[in-house]
Amino acid sequence: MKANKIIEMSQEKSRQKVKLAMDEIQRMRNEGERITVSGLCKRTGLSNSFFYRNPKIKEEVHKAVDIQNQSYKMNIDEVELLDEYKEKLLAMRIEIIKLKAENQKLESELDFLRRQQEGVSDVK
Repeated sequence: MKANKIIEMSQEKSRQKVKLAMDEIQRMRNEGERITVSGLCKRTGLSNSFFYRNPKIKEEVHKAVDIQNQSYKMNIDEVELLDEYKEKLLAMRIEIIKLKAENQKLESELDFLRRQQEGVSDVK
């Protein structure tokens, strides 16, 4: 009977450790913290061998890290895309300024030519 009780207590302690680790992984994920085994060890007080030897926890850590890596890659891609759009927008604004200046110059030339034409028409 004592052996069963010891085994039961050991299993309960193991379940508590798994729950603690899972909760901490979820908390770190929710708060956007970088998930690492060493970070989990510091926060939970569990050994790093626990995270590597327990298949359920090991898989959960790998999934969380993969999700974060995908998220970071997406963020980097978005930043690069934003930079590209900013460069295009700047080039377009410069082009608009040049076109406005050219338009103003052409309007001035048109006014000058109209005045010249009016002068010629008045002479006839």
